[in-house]
Amino acid sequence: MIKNRTGPIAFGVGVLAVTLALSQTAFAQPGSQPSWRVAFSHHYGGPATSAQYFAIASDGQRAAWAVGGAGQDLSGWPVAAHWTGKKWFASALPRGLTSNLIAVSVDSAKDAWAPSFLGGYVLHWTGSRWFVAKRFPEHGLATEITGVPAFSPTTVWVFGGSGAFPGVGTWHLHGTTWTRVHGFGDNISFASALSPANIWGVGGINAGQDSIMHYIGGHWRHIVAKPLAGKMFRGIVATPGGQVWVSASPVANAFKPYVLHLSGGRWRALAVPFPANIGPIALDGHGGIWLTGGTSSGSVDAIHLTASGRWSMIRVGANATRSLGLSWISGTGSLWGAGAMLTKSGQDAAVWAHGPVG
Repeated sequence: MIKNRTGPIAFGVGVLAVTLALSQTAFAQPGSQPSWRVAFSHHYGGPATSAQYFAIASDGQRAAWAVGGAGQDLSGWPVAAHWTGKKWFASALPRGLTSNLIAVSVDSAKDAWAPSFLGGYVLHWTGSRWFVAKRFPEHGLATEITGVPAFSPTTVWVFGGSGAFPGVGTWHLHGTTWTRVHGFGDNISFASALSPANIWGVGGINAGQDSIMHYIGGHWRHIVAKPLAGKMFRGIVATPGGQVWVSASPVANAFKPYVLHLSGGRWRALAVPFPANIGPIALDGHGGIWLTGGTSSGSVDAIHLTASGRWSMIRVGANATRSLGLSWISGTGSLWGAGAMLTKSGQDAAVWAHGPVG
């Protein structure tokens, strides 16, 4: 079971997708693979209201949740959509809440968790309804909550890495008690959790999202390796076999993306052969990975690296906009993507699918 959440990425928009020649690497032209398709979209609020799903997570083919927000982050409201194994539909949330939902974790059809980015609360789905399970103090300012790997109703991690606003820090629910974590683990933005005791995260030491962290043996450790130096990390996913994949870019050039790969105890950096402001990363179910990339023209591309080292890029759709959260549907070769699509009157929240989903 892999619990993964990628961080909030604001894509800039418009560089043409061109293939750069890299030695010993194979490429496929954009559109040469089966396309991504819209599986669900929903308009929230009045005619001109904009909405977006920021994150998506699934428990295999049985259940999935997409979460986000409508309107402005601080004056808007949270939104969510639910996949029941057969169809998607917009889900009711507790009334009176503000701010986007920025992450989601699903460990069963009856257990899901989703934190508000700046609202100071964490929502819990119990199989029939959502309710506020935890509220964090505001201290007079908005505080960020950025990630939430969950394993059961009583085993949950909440991450609040600092960014434009202070973060709430790292918290661990064990049983009925929430405990604050200090040290290297106190500034984690998001993570890929293999178990409650084995978590790979993106944290911050000198700046937000500048460090790779590993929770093992009851402690958070800062991972230092030459290929990781000087980069900002955008997404992370770990596998039970000991591999870790990280999407990244140099701090000085967001449109020069990399994939960092840990295998056999060794890190290496792979330059992504397309100029894009990449974001989330997910497994493809066949030993490879998917990334999403935004261009300065407003388009959203899905970038695929196969297990054999072949790169390809697929335009998600002419009306796709903003970032695209990703979730591999475990046990399959299919994925969900969450984001937004442009309409004549504004922007609707949308879910995309790649491959058979049910």
